[in-house]
Amino acid sequence: MPGDVRSGSGYPIAAVFSNASGTPIYIDLVAGIPYYMDSTGSIKTLAMADPLFTIATTGLWNGKPAQAFNVMGKRTSWVNTTDFQDIVEFSGGTLLNYADPSGANLEIVSTSAADDGSPAGTGAQTVKITYLNSAGTQTSSIFTMNGTTAVNVGTAMHAVQWMEVSAVGSGLVSAGTITLRNVATPTVIYEQITAGGNKSMSGRYKVPTGYTAYASEWDTHTINNDLDCRLRATVDTSDRTLSTVYHFDDNAYMPIDSVAGHELSWLKYPAGCRIKISAIPAAIATTRADVSLKIVVIQD
Repeated sequence: MPGDVRSGSGYPIAAVFSNASGTPIYIDLVAGIPYYMDSTGSIKTLAMADPLFTIATTGLWNGKPAQAFNVMGKRTSWVNTTDFQDIVEFSGGTLLNYADPSGANLEIVSTSAADDGSPAGTGAQTVKITYLNSAGTQTSSIFTMNGTTAVNVGTAMHAVQWMEVSAVGSGLVSAGTITLRNVATPTVIYEQITAGGNKSMSGRYKVPTGYTAYASEWDTHTINNDLDCRLRATVDTSDRTLSTVYHFDDNAYMPIDSVAGHELSWLKYPAGCRIKISAIPAAIATTRADVSLKIVVIQD
């Protein structure tokens, strides 16, 4: 570690890299501010780039392809007040709803005939599903709705990230509830767009092959009752390698009718890692949970 270049400051520093001209760039280890010395010996501070803004505006981070996502979840139907339950809208009477279709034959269907692409209805006309294929690559496909008649979407989906309305009629939102379900067992649901919305609300994400995800913040909201929330992921706590077990990564106890944001200091999640948000409600009736997770995904 070099000596302190700022006379009399007493702040510890470290030279972490050089710029294109070979000028050493230092980090103030107390304030976390990068700076350098110009040709006259004067200290010049550098603006710190916000990773989310940089990735959102350039699609790159340190020259590597990257994307920023805000994963949202919502739950209003609860099983009990003792077990953690995943924050998704298609909860029904089950506790844990993170299930990968793993190549099962799937179909989409609505509860309303107005969600139709041909002839064009007033609701959702086409739906875009974002998923991981058999290679773990994140991709998307668009399907034309046929109202209450199920539309087969095939066997390419091995993990569902989200789905959203990609074309809509005069109603501007889905007229009915649209579900992505198993053809052989229609009661097995993998994703849902609730009537009156245009995007699924499932608080989960699976990191694609060849990428690493970093989480900066998650937000929790509760309505009508207290809520005990957990951010969970299949990652080892000590070295951040892939695990087969869902470990707690952060927690938040939310008093009735409250909202809070929780910083995560860019927690790392490797390729193949499943991330989700779960909660225990203080009461079953009328409890609503809304959550979100801000992540960036950077190519390895």
